[in-house]
Amino acid sequence: MNLRNEFGWLLATIAALLLLSTQATAQEALWQTYNDAGKRALKQGRYTEAETLYKEAIGVARGLAGRSSRLAQSYNDLGCVLIEEGRYDDAEPLLQWALTAREQDAGPESGAAGQTLNNLAGLYKAQGRHSLAEPLYRRSLAIREKTLGREHPLVAASLSNLGTVHQAQGKPIQAEALFRRALAIREKAMGPDHPDAAASLEDLAVLQLRQRRFSEAEPLLNRALEIKEKTLGPDHPDTAASLNNLASLFSLTNQHSKAEPLLKRALSIYERTLPADHPTLAMILHNLAAVYHSQEQHDKAIPLYRRALAISEKAFGSDHPNVARNLHDLALVHEAQGRFAEAESLYERAIEIWVRRLPADHPTVRAVIDRYATLLLKTTYTIEAEPRDAYASVLRAGS
Repeated sequence: MNLRNEFGWLLATIAALLLLSTQATAQEALWQTYNDAGKRALKQGRYTEAETLYKEAIGVARGLAGRSSRLAQSYNDLGCVLIEEGRYDDAEPLLQWALTAREQDAGPESGAAGQTLNNLAGLYKAQGRHSLAEPLYRRSLAIREKTLGREHPLVAASLSNLGTVHQAQGKPIQAEALFRRALAIREKAMGPDHPDAAASLEDLAVLQLRQRRFSEAEPLLNRALEIKEKTLGPDHPDTAASLNNLASLFSLTNQHSKAEPLLKRALSIYERTLPADHPTLAMILHNLAAVYHSQEQHDKAIPLYRRALAISEKAFGSDHPNVARNLHDLALVHEAQGRFAEAESLYERAIEIWVRRLPADHPTVRAVIDRYATLLLKTTYTIEAEPRDAYASVLRAGS
């Protein structure tokens, strides 16, 4: 090869490499564009759009060299969307894959691994699998404190998440300490009017509601709603969550006429922004049905309870405590209407679930068995009265 030909070959090679580099850079930029747009859509509660954008990002990432870190990011982010949509079975393998990839690429103590640990824990928390969620949240918190410092907003997020698990586990003292620390970090780092600060206010308020500390909870809930309406808008799903929390306060203090419009507004927001079978819809439907039940508007309560039950069974399976709660409350309405046979069947299904999922001496188990036994005593006018009375006695003794 003469010098001229060799020089020409070198130029051609350089041009090809530059072209490949340019193409790779363009694909990288395209992936980043899709992923960033997905994040914006997720933050704004536009879940269907976010899912589409993340899937486009995944398609681009699969064609990139050294693709695993980008693919893990998009899998992690898509998993978060699917959690918001209540599609837990679809989200879990994505998050598991992302966690494995990030642990291998960046290390098990990396910030990336900590992010996916937090999100996988969130999936388990949403499913009520708190024993699986807690160690993942603890591990994520430790990673974030080490890599980011104890006053970072992501540390506050981990504190808040771990606090909600403790609250669900019946550990209110530990939960409140975590919530207060998270609130202090968020107000210092992002300001008192930030939506994340509002979320911490609500964490505290919901805990106080469960402890019947209503006078402490109400100003926190009003403040959180005000912040979210101002910063996120009146039709954002997070605003709907605040409406529901304030409605819970009014329901618990027998101010049902105040709770009803808040729940209707929250339901309207969720119906526009969430899939028709999303578990959050079941929660709002149940809460609105409970308001109607308390107002003795049983014909309005029943279809809402039935819709909530159908969504919960689809989302969680037929053996979940949320399903049992819907069955129990629907039974209460039927009993109030004098439809005892229907109520009896619903109570029995609820009891079967709770007995399998909760300790025998759990207050919920005892309360529903007592309620069921009382119903049986109301209806002991047939030839089956004697064995039914005996069954009621056995249930009471066994509880």
